[in-house]
Amino acid sequence: MTEREEALDVLIAVLERGEYLSDAVEHLSGKTEGSGKRQPLKEPKTGAENGAGEEKQRQHRRYIKRVTKGVIERAIELDFRLNRIAAKKVRRMHPVVRNILRLGAYELLYMDSIPASASVNECVKLAKRRGQARAGGMVNAVLRRLSAPAQEFDKDAVSDFSVRYSMPEWIVKAWVDRFGIARTEEMLRAFLQEKPLTVRVNRSRVSVAELQERLANAGIRAERVKEAPAALACCRGDEMLHWPGFAEGLFYIQDVSSMQVCTLADIRPGESVLDVCAAPGGKALHAADLVGENGRVEARDVSERKIRRIRENIRRCRFTNISARVWDAAVFDEDSAGKYDVVLADVPCSGLGVLGRKPEIKYRLTEQDIIDLAQIQRNILECVHSYVKSGGRLVYSTCTISEAENEKQTAGFLKRHKEYEKIAEKQLLPRTDAIGDGFYICVMKRNG
Repeated sequence: MTEREEALDVLIAVLERGEYLSDAVEHLSGKTEGSGKRQPLKEPKTGAENGAGEEKQRQHRRYIKRVTKGVIERAIELDFRLNRIAAKKVRRMHPVVRNILRLGAYELLYMDSIPASASVNECVKLAKRRGQARAGGMVNAVLRRLSAPAQEFDKDAVSDFSVRYSMPEWIVKAWVDRFGIARTEEMLRAFLQEKPLTVRVNRSRVSVAELQERLANAGIRAERVKEAPAALACCRGDEMLHWPGFAEGLFYIQDVSSMQVCTLADIRPGESVLDVCAAPGGKALHAADLVGENGRVEARDVSERKIRRIRENIRRCRFTNISARVWDAAVFDEDSAGKYDVVLADVPCSGLGVLGRKPEIKYRLTEQDIIDLAQIQRNILECVHSYVKSGGRLVYSTCTISEAENEKQTAGFLKRHKEYEKIAEKQLLPRTDAIGDGFYICVMKRNG
């Protein structure tokens, strides 16, 4: 298949069948579904021909990742523009045709490196190859009439932002009401920015400076991040599995906002830590790095599949002070009562803080989902708060920007449980001058 055919398959999987973008791209890249392991690479050939072939393959993968993420990020805007031109509304088109038009529109508007004529011609050919030959003329006509981005879409801020930044109106309105127009637009712009890959250095195994030097020797520029002392922001995000130090477990890929959970919790050497919703294991491994050889971390999650993924990361990072087991966080575990210095509850949430990395979430989510998730979160808190020792800390966190899931959730918990007091709280918002996701963290101390 051509790169556009593969990109089309990903778009249909995500925008028509509701799959996650990472899963759809992962399936194309040769990973074994459900195993989390990449298939073994073939032995490399030698010579210039092999080098050229590998570079072509990298370009192929980069194109698919960029165009699929770009179309999904800007689908509302692309549909708005196409609807102004096409005789038939996008929602009434055949799924193959509408996603070919979205793909072509994104190339024309946001990928200057591809000649317009080539993009249009390839989309027409793609329609024919996918059994939509009769739509080829329409695809050709619509894409050739597509104009450059307009400066304004609508005088109303919510409607304007919804189209300009491809964000559902109900989300935009909630943020405008809460944060104001300027701050909301800053967040929406930040979601569409390309951000570097961030890694957390396992500092009990290697220093930040040492890993930074090893990466630099491999041609990977990695810079310190002021928000997280163990973090490096890397300019390259491709071929990460082959970076020096990855197989040895010297670093873990993690957003800098997520790294602040264990930092704000003030996890100390020798402490016992329980992570009740741990998959894929980033915070639990960070805790293991902080508690040291005299401390202990237990990572739990709801399914064997998730626990397998945690154990794979534990093995790679080579920590011996952490274990993992299946346990539903909403089911009370009597044996854990009063046992842990720190309990991490990074609960299931709407994910509105990570739309820069997972743009498909915004099309799947509804206002009712927020209500349902808030109840799940409350149920988890009512179970896991009992696991904290007197004097210990309960850390509640989400990767969302939702008052019902964040501030209102912890305020309600503190009202019901007078033995707890809030000692730290952060609502991190996406910014154009910073690289972290939107994230909420609240640390509560158990007294008495």
